[in-house]
Amino acid sequence: MARTLVFAGEITWPLEDGKQAAKVNLAASIVYASALHIEKVYSSVVTDEVIALPMAGAKFVLLQATTNDITVKLNASTDAITLKANTGFVLIFGDGVITALKVSTGTVPATLKGMAFA
Repeated sequence: MARTLVFAGEITWPLEDGKQAAKVNLAASIVYASALHIEKVYSSVVTDEVIALPMAGAKFVLLQATTNDITVKLNASTDAITLKANTGFVLIFGDGVITALKVSTGTVPATLKGMAFA
């Protein structure tokens, strides 16, 4: 059954000191058929551990690191996204092309939480 995920928000910041703040609309809506809850607890250091997404390509991925920092790579990319523990999250809109996450930890224990929607 198809469902709709809606993400709403905006970010505002001044482009130059003393100037009018710029607003960027972050609203998005996607139709998805499946969702995957991600919660991995690492008690030992891992490098590029693959989390295969059991879906035909995620459209939207939300990730957060708790406990300690974690780095994540998408699919076969060598570019890493560092998730700082307990300081926020990362949202990735992939338009159905995200098929795997590669996770690396430094300090353990480390916990990765998130959701993937396809």
